[in-house]
Parts: sequence; C-alpha cells; structure tokens
Amino acid sequence: MAGNQIPDSVRILLAANPSNRSSSASFDARFLNCSPETVETDATGTKRLYVQKRPGYSLFLSPTSSSGEGRGVHYWPKTNKHYSVIGSDIFANITDIGTLTTTTGLISWVEGYSSANEIIFLTDGTKCYTINTSDTLTEVTDAQLPTPVAKSVQYLDGYMFVIDSDTGEIYNSDDLTPSSWTALGLITAEIYPDKAVALAKQRNNLVVIGEYSTEFFYDAANTSGSPLDRIQEGVVRVGCPAVGSVAQDENRIFFIAQTKTGGYSVVIIEDYNFKVISTEAVSRVLDKEGSTISSTEGWLTRHKGHLFYGVNLSTLNRTLVYDVNENEWSEWSSKSGANQIK
Repeated sequence: MAGNQIPDSVRILLAANPSNRSSSASFDARFLNCSPETVETDATGTKRLYVQKRPGYSLFLSPTSSSGEGRGVHYWPKTNKHYSVIGSDIFANITDIGTLTTTTGLISWVEGYSSANEIIFLTDGTKCYTINTSDTLTEVTDAQLPTPVAKSVQYLDGYMFVIDSDTGEIYNSDDLTPSSWTALGLITAEIYPDKAVALAKQRNNLVVIGEYSTEFFYDAANTSGSPLDRIQEGVVRVGCPAVGSVAQDENRIFFIAQTKTGGYSVVIIEDYNFKVISTEAVSRVLDKEGSTISSTEGWLTRHKGHLFYGVNLSTLNRTLVYDVNENEWSEWSSKSGANQIK
C-alpha cells in the first residue's frame, strides 16, 4: 500500500430479505434463525437495524398419549386450557376428553355460543364436534349438516358456518344452536366456478377463499334461508391452494395465494384490500414446493413486540417467516440444516 493510504471501510448489513436466485438454500443470502428490528433514535431521527434471535421453545404440556400425528392446538381463554388433537384423541391440557373418527389431517377450531353458553366448534374435515366449558365433547349428528366438509369453520353473529369444498355452498347452523342445521340454510360462493378452500372473517364479514377467487359476505339478517348476502363488489380473482396456510390475527388474514396466471405468493387481506407481502425470492421457493403446496401449514405468533407469520413447506422441509412489523422475511430452523419449525 503506497504511503499512508487508509483503506475504505464498508458496513455490511447482517439483515436482509432473502435474495436467492433459485429455490436452493445453499446459495445467496439466507437470513436464518433471527429477525431484524429497526430502532429509531428520537433525538436525531436516525434508524439503526439490529438482529434479534428468533424465539425458542420448550415443553409446555405432555398429553397422556403421545402416539399419532399432532393435528392442531387451540387455546380457550374461557377455561384457560389448551386443547389439542393427537391422532384420534382430543385433550384438554393433558386430559383425554374424547375420540374423533379420523386420525390424520388438520383440525379447524372456532369459539362461539350455544344458547347463552360459550363453546368450541371444530371439524376434522369429516365430522363436526362441540366442546363445552365442562370439557364435554359432543358430535354434531344433525343429518342436514353436510359431510364431509372442508377443514375450515367460522362463527358469525350466532351462526356456525361450514363449506362444501366441491360445490362452494356455505351452510349455517340455526341461530345459537350449533347442533341444529336446516337444508335451506345455505348460500353459494359462485361468482367464479372454483372450489371453496377456507372460511375466514374480516371485521363483521364472512370471507370465502376459493382455489382462484375470494368472495365477501355479510349478515343481512334474512328471516329464511341463509342469513348471509353477497357483497357484490367484494370479489377478487385471487385464491388459495392450501387451507392450512390460512391464519388470522385480530383483523388480518394471511395465506398462500395463487391465480390462474400461475405461481404462488403470500398475501394479507386487511380492510378488504389484498396486499402481496412475498418477495420474488420467496415466491421462487414457494413455486419449488410444487403440488405439495396444498399441505403447507401457516401460523402466527407474537414475540417481543413483533408479529410473525410462518409457512412450513413439507417437501423442501423449510420454514419461511415474515415479520409483519418490519416487512422482512427470514428463515427459521429447528436445528442445523433446513428443518422446518412445526
């Protein structure tokens, strides 16, 4: 080096959105097991980017039977208990409270009312059940309830709703009576001819997410037939290939999206608006999952002021995580290598 020349220093950011040129985890930027956090200095208004470790996990409950597939967990504040399904057994904390007829597949849960009493309503995609505050599991046996149903249930204004995935028909229970259903209590999501995938709720509206379209319905308080009417302008030609990817917080819906033009992305519905939150690099990874994208599982968690939406990709065995607060993607792993968080 000539004379007293001092080399330039360059600050290299340790946090960045994934920028992979392919779906491989072996090349390009990979932000693993950590999350970014922007801190602004009040005095100067300057911002600094810091890197935080991802949250860990430890054993919380151990149900009395550990055999079979873990199919879902639901926390119910009313009883302050965690309900889980392992194989065909359903547990309240660690106590076995009953048996379902199926042994695999995701469980869909929602809280609601039966008369004036709070309950959990759930489906395994074949049958529907209720759990009361005494932890009594009861199968819904009304012949007017369609079986099987899509693995998605919702509650709105006293009614339980399920969907027939093949027809797009939305069935409702009797008011405040989830054990009773009528043949005329239905309306169809039919603006576009695709199958129904999942039910969600946006503010006081019911959202029906299909394979390639999404429709919005509201409670019109109809005295016969379905209480719902369609919001005519509330339809978008964006659908979902994976019922398990749908997750909700207080007022937003997250899911893996698809359109008939091809490819996968991740979107948020907020105040009836669709926003794509996946980057091109993230979409490349989703596309590589191929047909098994249908088994993708989505989840939400809050940690130290951040809200995270994660998607578990079963074939690639990777978990991609979006930090809603920072608008940044990273990847979480349960151990060294590309092992998904579940």
